[in-house]
Amino acid sequence: MENTTTNDIRNFMKTAGVSRETRKEIIKYITTLNKVEKMREVVKFELEHIPRGNYNQNKLRETYWKKRMSSLKGLTDDELKWDMIKLIFSIEG
Repeated sequence: MENTTTNDIRNFMKTAGVSRETRKEIIKYITTLNKVEKMREVVKFELEHIPRGNYNQNKLRETYWKKRMSSLKGLTDDELKWDMIKLIFSIEG
């Protein structure tokens, strides 16, 4: 049985007009990842907004990765699912 959060996410996407097939693919993708993989996906997306560059810029990216991964450790799996959904919709929106 699915948890309430997965159903909430599905309903949110339905209300947002996401097709049934796309909703199924998104839910399938999110539920197959373990917590660390979800954390990595969130941070990788966020790092797309911090460009690579010189030594200092790359140190900033490295520090951001470490600090953000550490901050995501405190989230529950359900909270990480919501973070991923927010990122998916920020791409489309």
